[in-house]
Amino acid sequence: MIMTEAASLTLNDNSTHRTGYWLTEFTHPYEEFLENGFEIRIATPTGKRPTMDPIAEAKNPDGKLLFWANEQDYESAIQIKNNVIDKSQILDLRNMTAESLNKFSGVFFVGGHGVMEDLLTSPDVKKLLQLSDAAGIPVALVCHAPIVLAKIANLFPQGSSVTAFTDQEEAQAHIKKALLKTTPEMELTAAGFKFIDGGLWADHVVKLSSKRNTLFIAGQNPTSAKTTAVQLCGAILQKLP
Repeated sequence: MIMTEAASLTLNDNSTHRTGYWLTEFTHPYEEFLENGFEIRIATPTGKRPTMDPIAEAKNPDGKLLFWANEQDYESAIQIKNNVIDKSQILDLRNMTAESLNKFSGVFFVGGHGVMEDLLTSPDVKKLLQLSDAAGIPVALVCHAPIVLAKIANLFPQGSSVTAFTDQEEAQAHIKKALLKTTPEMELTAAGFKFIDGGLWADHVVKLSSKRNTLFIAGQNPTSAKTTAVQLCGAILQKLP
């Protein structure tokens, strides 16, 4: 599972906004991968431990969590964070080679605004995507994470369909859209992809194949995280002998 290690996002006015990965975009896929019997490793651009976006713990004036259906779901996710993300050995993407990548059956990119600070510009993320494509290893990305596909657009047929966190959803997020230097929808559209908006906060996944016929799976938003993971599990299991 590839994660941002950025704890802040640089905005248009050169100020910074505290951010990181979005918790449920790790926990929901993580649970799906465990249920399917997969061994899971976490990697970041330089091997630093990922930082959770603190807004995930935001509360309304009544003291209720804003982004959780109930306290039990929140506590379960925090327990996974504390026991897995905060204690696991973190792999350094700078050390990734074709040989080391071939030990893995699939790659999953966790989202969060932090992705736009480091994963988008990381040469090692681009190399990982290129190596995955060459090896035929399926790749799934959710929410802000599909933005990195803009850096390897040449690997796909022109006009390939894709999805990611939409500009409409960005306008309702906790960072004012006008302050963002870019968005997934802007980057992917500019790179020549056909951006598919599945509807505001919809559970929406788009599959696309590279010119080498490697499968990539894009999930639109946090709601789509589990479905994106389910699709990746299916693709991996289908390839296993």
